[in-house]
Amino acid sequence: MRIACASDVIYPFIKGGAEKRLHELSKRLARRGHEVHIFGVKWWEGEQTIERDGVFLHGVCVPAPLYVKGRRSIKAAINFSRALLPNLLHGQFDVIDCYQAPYLHCYPAKIGSIIKQSPLVVTWHEVWGKYWHEYLGSLGIVGRAMEKSILFTLPKRIIAVA
Repeated sequence: MRIACASDVIYPFIKGGAEKRLHELSKRLARRGHEVHIFGVKWWEGEQTIERDGVFLHGVCVPAPLYVKGRRSIKAAINFSRALLPNLLHGQFDVIDCYQAPYLHCYPAKIGSIIKQSPLVVTWHEVWGKYWHEYLGSLGIVGRAMEKSILFTLPKRIIAVA
C-alpha cells in the first residue's frame, strides 16, 4: 500500500507527541512492506526528499517559525498549505492521512484526494471548540468554523488519537 501523510512538523526535526506518533507508525508500516511518504516542511539540510527508517520525507516548503508571540504562526500554516497540493499530485497513493493541525492544509489534501481518487482520512489529536475564542480572540470564530468544517465534511474517515 502507498500511504501519504501530510504534517507540517516532522520528527526528529520537530519533537512532540504527534510527531513521534507519526514517526513510529510510519517506520512500522514501512517495515511491513508499505511505502510511506510524509509531506511536511523541509526542516533538514540537503535534498528535498530524504529517506529515514524506510520512510520518504518530502520537504514541500522552507521552514518558518512555528510560533509567533506564543501562538501557531498563520503565515507558516499558509506557506505549508500552498505548497502541499502540488507535491501530493506528483504521486498516486492508496490513502492520504492528513494530521489535523494546523487545519489549513486539510483543504489542499482534500483537493488532492479528489483529483487522485485517494480516500482522505484525518488524524485528529484534539478538538478545541470554544477554546478557539480564548486562543485567537475574535478570530476564534474562524478557527472554530474550520474545525467543524474539517470534522464534518472533508475526510472519508477520522482517526481519533485520544
